[in-house]
Amino acid sequence: MKLSQLVAPLALGLASIVSAQSRMPEVEQPPSFRASEILPPELIKSSLHRIREHCPSDGFMIHFQIDTNFGEIKCHGMNQLAETINELRAIKSLATTSHSDSFAQAMAQVSSPPEANTPNAPSLPRLSVSHFFQNTAASSSKNQATTSADNSKKSTAPNKKASKAKAGDWIKTKLRCAKTLGINPYTSNSVLQRQLDKVSWVFHNSNEKLEIKQREIPSNIASLMDARHTTGLPNDIYTKTPSELLIADRNSLLKMGAPEPLIDGVLLNIDLSTSLRHSLIEALKKLPAAGDRFNILGIAADCTSHEQARYLNQVMVKLAAQHKLTPYQSLTIVAKMPAGITADGHLDVVAPVDYISWTPRLIEFARTPKQPGINYRARIFGQISPTAKAGFQASGWTVITK
Repeated sequence: MKLSQLVAPLALGLASIVSAQSRMPEVEQPPSFRASEILPPELIKSSLHRIREHCPSDGFMIHFQIDTNFGEIKCHGMNQLAETINELRAIKSLATTSHSDSFAQAMAQVSSPPEANTPNAPSLPRLSVSHFFQNTAASSSKNQATTSADNSKKSTAPNKKASKAKAGDWIKTKLRCAKTLGINPYTSNSVLQRQLDKVSWVFHNSNEKLEIKQREIPSNIASLMDARHTTGLPNDIYTKTPSELLIADRNSLLKMGAPEPLIDGVLLNIDLSTSLRHSLIEALKKLPAAGDRFNILGIAADCTSHEQARYLNQVMVKLAAQHKLTPYQSLTIVAKMPAGITADGHLDVVAPVDYISWTPRLIEFARTPKQPGINYRARIFGQISPTAKAGFQASGWTVITK
């Protein structure tokens, strides 16, 4: 074979690479937005909060600053914003309920609620008011032990077992109240947790017929703020206790064949709250077993912030939903992002975002080395700038917007 015959294909390949690079758009600065232009009025302000008008973005998510009766809160993305405002609404509903005459009469009949708070709640370092969102991490067993110990000091020995059982039943009442309010029962919002503790304790121990007084808001707005929508939480977080969820998640991981060190890494990661961990595992169960299932669990075990865990869960929930529409044959990882591969050679990365810009971070992801013979698709659940879309396409991706 002549040298020219060897060089020609190489030259042709280099030429195509140079041509693609010449079409690659330049880096763009993520834009800023105005709250009044991108949010419905019902979300912008209430008697408890007001969202500041200036909203910068980071190339993926829009950042919001909220002035509340409890201080300033920073939210990373529209989903977290909706969830946070729903929690403020829940605080108001619980406060209104606790100030009613019927509640006051019922409260006079019961003892004070236990000090125990929600187990396994993650810390949120991005929030600027430490007294509003605090790390309330504690295991379910520790909570129940504390409750039991406190009760034992006030009661005789024969009442210890009944007291412990009553506190355990109270947890289920608390979960039902959380479902009524559409909030994550494992939220790290300490103000909300204290209100939820007080109201659910009285509900559980009183003979009075009580109900949570909720402020009426449009149904379309309410559904968007529900934790099952904003975080993708499964319904059984409202029916199973924390210990029951822990056992269920461990059994699920064992059935997947996950090794014990990996199981421990997932279950003991404090940045994976009980609700996020369970939601992520439930989503993974719906996806094919072939491929990088354990590597995805490894990413979950390695999450170093609640923000990372929250986003990973949203990706997994979206990927499981897409699997119903375009069934995947196996799972893989693209630059630490879970992805599904179809039988006909399409690879899907799902991106639940607010607004994607062509930033250095995105360029690095788009240029990740690709498997030969695979069509890479970016399914964008949000908005993408024309420059970012062109950059993706020049990097060999098919862009699908939702």
